Amino acid sequence: MKKVFALTACLLLSLTACSSQGKINDGEALAKDLSEKITYQDELNLMDESLAKQLYGIDDAKNLWIYTGSGATAEEVGVIQMADEASAKNALEKAQQRIETQKDAFTSYVPEEIPKLEKAITEQYGEYVVLSVSDTPDQAKEVIQQHLK
Repeated sequence: MKKVFALTACLLLSLTACSSQGKINDGEALAKDLSEKITYQDELNLMDESLAKQLYGIDDAKNLWIYTGSGATAEEVGVIQMADEASAKNALEKAQQRIETQKDAFTSYVPEEIPKLEKAITEQYGEYVVLSVSDTPDQAKEVIQQHLK
């Protein structure tokens, strides 16, 4: 019985981690703060929007702000604004797929980056999806909280 309860609790926690409460005030400001207020090994730069849409496989984003490094690290920030919550759920899946793709790439390329990817934040807030890959996911969560209304 304890095992069933523990398994159920874990499942519920994992579901709530994917879709969070609150609304983002300003997606662009959040992305910028995530890229600047967290300590990174790499220097993150805003990616061209058309390239970002291609990278994530999201053509119908209203707005997206993706910050990436040189490729030597897995560090990345993404804030994606969709038309509604239903399409944001699809974008969340794409962001989670991006993390899995990065895990596959970095396993043989730079395996030291895998812990960052395993602690990556991928969350949905209404029509927004937020992704953060860093050594300090707790800092990222604090920054996100500051941008919720």
